[in-house]
Amino acid sequence: MNIDNAPVDAVVLIGCSPKFFRQVDALQRRGIPMVAIEGAPGGDIPEITIDNRDATRRGAEHLRNLGHTDVATVTLPFEPTRTRGPLTAEVEAAATVDTAVERLRGARDVYPDIRVRVAGGA
Repeated sequence: MNIDNAPVDAVVLIGCSPKFFRQVDALQRRGIPMVAIEGAPGGDIPEITIDNRDATRRGAEHLRNLGHTDVATVTLPFEPTRTRGPLTAEVEAAATVDTAVERLRGARDVYPDIRVRVAGGA
C-alpha cells in the first residue's frame, strides 16, 4: 500500500519530505482533502507553517553570541534521492525541500560559510 492507493479520507502532509510534491500530486489526482505542515503545496491546500529561516537564524545568533565562530550544521535531505554527505552546489540547486532550504538560509544569515552535511533521512 502507498500514497497512490492507501484507503484514506484525508491527509496531513509533513513538508520536509523530499517526496512531498509527488505525494501532493498523487493525492490531488485522487481528490483526497489535505492540509500541509510546511512545504508550500500551492493551490488551495491549507498550510500550517513556522518561519524556519528566522528560527534557525535565532539559534545561530545565540551560538555566535556565546562566542562560537567555527560551526557546522547537519540538515534534512534536500531532494528525492536523499543524497548524503557534504552539501554540494548540485544537490542544493536540485533542492525540493523548502524546510531544509529555509533552515540553511537562516544559518547562513549568521554564518555565511557554514559547513553543511546532509543526513540520510528515512
